[in-house]
Amino acid sequence: MTRRGQQITLQPEVLRWARERAGLSPQQLAKKMKVKPERVSEWEITGKISIAQADRLADLRGNAVEWMPEEMGIAL
Repeated sequence: MTRRGQQITLQPEVLRWARERAGLSPQQLAKKMKVKPERVSEWEITGKISIAQADRLADLRGNAVEWMPEEMGIAL
């Protein structure tokens, strides 16, 4: 498995925050990310997401994952 395919665990609140700050509903985010809405719900409940998906979410939000505040639970 490549590094981008590895699963990481973030604070679920961070993932919800990123989606909301992008102005997207869970359904809209799922469509943009090409995943089922259930997957978005899973991310926001468990915090488990692949590095590639976290990067894509950060791109939609308009900043890199590395930029997200440490207090928001980002630890790569």
